[in-house]
Amino acid sequence: MRIKLKKITDKTVQDLLQNEIILPSSYFESFDKNAKDIKVDITDNDFEKEVSDVLVEELKLINDYMGKTIKNIDNLSIATQEAQVAIAQKDVSKLNTINSSLNDIKDEMEALKGLVYLDSLTK
Repeated sequence: MRIKLKKITDKTVQDLLQNEIILPSSYFESFDKNAKDIKVDITDNDFEKEVSDVLVEELKLINDYMGKTIKNIDNLSIATQEAQVAIAQKDVSKLNTINSSLNDIKDEMEALKGLVYLDSLTK
């Protein structure tokens, strides 16, 4: 069923891609039409369960992304406070360590940004 859901989603996105604005009603109409074209009853319990499973997976991913984002924000806040102290004390060694930490945070945020912009179902 997941393969059919992906086909319906892909076709729906293709149909609506040229639109500047996509309202939920437009998406649903196209999704419904494409489901019927490949003979999937969107009111079927199996289909509804599959959609629910996908939504649960997506919510888990969102929670994971939020946790990672909060952790990186906390780390950035700590690094900023440490940098302020190191600047006041003119501690070049500590600033180099903080700079390394900031590069790690930046890399983690870039990786997270890539994950957030990638739809796991449609790629």
